[in-house]
Amino acid sequence: MLPVVNHDARGSRLERALRGRVRGEVRFDAKSRLLYSTDASIYQILPIGVVVPLDAADAEAAIRVAAEEGVPVLPRGGGTGLAGQTVGAALVLDFSKRMNRILEIDPDRRRARVQPGVRLDRLNRAAAPHGLQFGPDPATIRQCVLGGMIGNNSCGARSLVYGKTGDHVHGLHCILADGGCTHFGPVQRADIPTLPGREGDLARQVMSLLEPERERILARYPKVPRRVSGYNFDTLLEAPELNLAQLLVGSEGTLATVVEAELGLVPVPAHRGLVLLAFSGRFDSMDAIAAILPEPGLSALEIVDDRVLRGARELLEYRDTAALVSPDARGVLFVEFSGDSAEEVAGLAHDFAARAPGLPGSPTPGVYLDKLAQFNAWALRQAATGLLYRTTAHRDIKPTEFVEDTGIPPEKLGA
Repeated sequence: MLPVVNHDARGSRLERALRGRVRGEVRFDAKSRLLYSTDASIYQILPIGVVVPLDAADAEAAIRVAAEEGVPVLPRGGGTGLAGQTVGAALVLDFSKRMNRILEIDPDRRRARVQPGVRLDRLNRAAAPHGLQFGPDPATIRQCVLGGMIGNNSCGARSLVYGKTGDHVHGLHCILADGGCTHFGPVQRADIPTLPGREGDLARQVMSLLEPERERILARYPKVPRRVSGYNFDTLLEAPELNLAQLLVGSEGTLATVVEAELGLVPVPAHRGLVLLAFSGRFDSMDAIAAILPEPGLSALEIVDDRVLRGARELLEYRDTAALVSPDARGVLFVEFSGDSAEEVAGLAHDFAARAPGLPGSPTPGVYLDKLAQFNAWALRQAATGLLYRTTAHRDIKPTEFVEDTGIPPEKLGA
């Protein structure tokens, strides 16, 4: 049943003001509000209205109007968030339709300048002729956009090697809550007292808040590699230079709206190999993770369970890939190795597979060095959320279980 789209009292005045100052699309009709009330999560909240800005100046105008009217702003990327990050009773700014240009790729410096609506898969295709890619690779690589990845500090299957999005953000052009514009980039700490402009004012204010709490922040922030929750206060205190862009990463648009980003690129590995470990118990697969992490050449470690595999077996596109593991497998680990030569990767994969039955849960290994087989296996993993839909009683609705990013020490995963 579709929800009733009631009129928002704040909408009429806001819409009139926006139409007078924004060149892009201004949407306050019931259909648009309903479309933007959901993302990939289970949540549904009607926005006050939607703006599709043409460029940074358009986004600035929309944010200024929202500030004058006292209306919150919610930047939206690809809508792939699983925890409701892009839904709310706010003015939604959709950057994916118009502000989706790759502004520059500099292969010598391994840098890219992009607008927030650029899809990750498109950036990687543009960087591929130079032998480069963006390191973090979420499962939604074909749908997610760089602005959303910055807002969520996204990771991906290969976070073991490439870390989080924040590890590759060098500078951000942003619009603040009052509509003011600024740029955040690396600053020598000795220069903070004299740093000019809004960036300098904000740097001094932020550090005046953090420095008195330095000891407690560094002691109490969890030491988990994929921690993406909360503001990155620990990073600001520990890094040799101060870069307020790191504070915006993972802030989910609550501090500023990103309109341009300078990102670091990494070399594409020369060769990869995949080992699939099939476990008869779901939690056995998690118990094995801590023992696998020290493996040399390890570049990715992911899991799918029997529900995902059950959904995959029902679709022709994934049926052959799902058949690579036993039908009674309750958990499957995707263990990837990377290296400079095919021989090196093959040696790492086969050596690991030979020892794998000695892991907790005694898994059955399979080695896949063919690029197509690896591509198909990762395609199944990337489709996991969608495949879960096929395991519900009514396949036209989302699973009722919610998904949230949690950070757990690897040794406690199976506990």
